[in-house]
Amino acid sequence: MEFQKGHIRDFIQRTAKKLGSPAFTATIMGDKCLFIADSQLMPFMFRDSKQLDGLTLQKRFMKNVTGFSEAQTEILFDNSDGTPKAIMNLFHKHLLKDDALNRTLHESQVVLLKEVDNLIDPSESGWTRKKLFQFTSTVVFRASAGPLLSMNLIPRSEECLENIRTFEKGLGLLFYGAPDFMASDSVRARGSLINLFKSDMMVSAESPFLQDRRDALSRKFENIPEFKNDMNHVIACNNYGFLLASVGNSIQSVFWTLLNLMQDPKAYQACAEAVQRVAAKREEGRLWFTLEELDELLILQSAFFETLPMYQALFFTRETVEDFCLNPKETEGPKYMIEKGTRIMAFPNSMHMDPEIFDNPETFQYDRFLDPDAVTKQGTKLSNHLRPFGGGAHMCPGRKFIGYEARALLAMLLFKYEMRVRPGEIRPGIDFSRQGMSVSVPERDVEFEVRAR
Repeated sequence: MEFQKGHIRDFIQRTAKKLGSPAFTATIMGDKCLFIADSQLMPFMFRDSKQLDGLTLQKRFMKNVTGFSEAQTEILFDNSDGTPKAIMNLFHKHLLKDDALNRTLHESQVVLLKEVDNLIDPSESGWTRKKLFQFTSTVVFRASAGPLLSMNLIPRSEECLENIRTFEKGLGLLFYGAPDFMASDSVRARGSLINLFKSDMMVSAESPFLQDRRDALSRKFENIPEFKNDMNHVIACNNYGFLLASVGNSIQSVFWTLLNLMQDPKAYQACAEAVQRVAAKREEGRLWFTLEELDELLILQSAFFETLPMYQALFFTRETVEDFCLNPKETEGPKYMIEKGTRIMAFPNSMHMDPEIFDNPETFQYDRFLDPDAVTKQGTKLSNHLRPFGGGAHMCPGRKFIGYEARALLAMLLFKYEMRVRPGEIRPGIDFSRQGMSVSVPERDVEFEVRAR
């Protein structure tokens, strides 16, 4: 109930101040949860530790959110045959290695170019008005879900997005094990998407990544009689979970970055000029960007990295599997005994918005991350405190793809168009009901205006 009243970060800071402790516990749906208000205590969450377990919550997500049965979930996470590791290796093969990443990103840019070219009627010479979140949702979904999952998702994008938005409204309830009737609309939306992934239309046009995943999962389940007949359903649920992961945060991240740039003339001009310089060196007729060219656009990367921590509103959670002492190596200051069974609820936004780490954190500074050696007030590298994609073994495997995809989309838009927020438009707030599970969602859409350069 406290979460619904405002920003989670404010709740954490307010409660810590009230209790006189930077670490405190609260019981949520029967789980003992530890919240941390002191950003200096948070980095341990991103290290590999025998005291912390992330699998328990991953299993809960798979079972309660993506629709697996408990038995299917346990078998899926059983590593005795190496399948979970093999599936993780597929992420590296398709999304992290430069050759495969280049191919996937090129396919994504083919989609982006079409969407960008169709943004306005080419015969129009004046400003054309569009809705920013609607545009961002459509273009990012098509450019991500198409190459990563199946190109047959592109013509179904509006239907899929509507089902995803409906599902996300009940995501929190489902994660905590609420009965299906409490989130019936979400359950129906999930069922529609899973059925889509089971259809012949989708199976026949799966991406190389999904084909490799299907082979790995089929090998795991084919010798288990009670699951052999459900294999297509299990794979469809798995693909549905990957769809949520591939667009659930990237849409909002690109939306806020575009909005920030359009509302900061200096940032907009600097980024546009950088894009023009890089584009001017391309061979004639090529409209897409290579990885090397996107790497040159450090200013767009900096603007994207500046936006992510400002609007990141998801928890990184771990289960404590044995008693341990938090902050045990410090010679001074308090130490905290964390009991076995406690769920640690790290909220990196508290660290990202700490003025002792990031100078004026609530002010958009597009060039903050241009210098890789930039340091905090305490003398440590800024990048050491930037955790939009998690850390350690739990770091998001799609981080490279979305980083390059966002830069490519921003570059295409800045190269081809002039853009501005509609005069008189008021900046939207955050939809607090969606906190804890994703990058912040705007409470309403924003109108922007665009015209050809």
